[in-house]
Amino acid sequence: HSSPTRRSSDLDLTVSQNTAFTVTAGATSPICSGLTSQVTATPHGGASPYQYSWNGGGYGTSASYTTAALSSNPTVISVTAKDNYGCTASNTASITVNPRPTATVSGGGEICKGESSTFTIDFTGGAPYSYTWYDGTHSTNGTLMSGNSAIITVTPSTTTTYTGTAVSNSGCGAGTTSGSA
Repeated sequence: HSSPTRRSSDLDLTVSQNTAFTVTAGATSPICSGLTSQVTATPHGGASPYQYSWNGGGYGTSASYTTAALSSNPTVISVTAKDNYGCTASNTASITVNPRPTATVSGGGEICKGESSTFTIDFTGGAPYSYTWYDGTHSTNGTLMSGNSAIITVTPSTTTTYTGTAVSNSGCGAGTTSGSA
C-alpha cells in the first residue's frame, strides 16, 4: 500500500461549529390587572443579526415586546430568536398579574339605641389595604395590615347606613368598593 500523494490542486476545508445559541426572556412582573408588561429577549451565542418571533408571529428585528393590557394570571409570552445562520432558540417569560383590590361592606342589622353593632369589610387583592367608609355624614379612614377582613364596631345615635367609598393597596393602587351595612 502506498500512501496518497498530495497534489497542489487539493483543497483543505475546515468546518467549524458555532457557539451554542440560546435566548433568555425577561418581563416586567408582577403587574396589576389592566396594565401592560414589557418583555425583552436577550440572545446568547449564535451570529448576529438576530430576528425575533413573539407568540408565534412573524419574525422582526425588535428584541422587545409590549403586551396588551393583561388580566389573566399568569400570562406566558413566548419568543423564538433566529440568528444570521438560521439557527433558532426559544424561551418564555411568565408574567404575574395581580388583581386590583376590592372591598365589600356587609353586616349590620337592627339594634337598640345606645347599643353597638358591627359590620365587616371583606377585601381581595393583597394586604396591606387602605380603605374609607362613610356613614352619611363623616368619612373614616382605616388600614388593614394583614388578612382579608376588617370588623368595624359602631355605636350610631340614629339609623345609619355605612358604605365603603375607597380601597387601595400598595401593590395595585385604587380598586372598587361595593355593599353597605
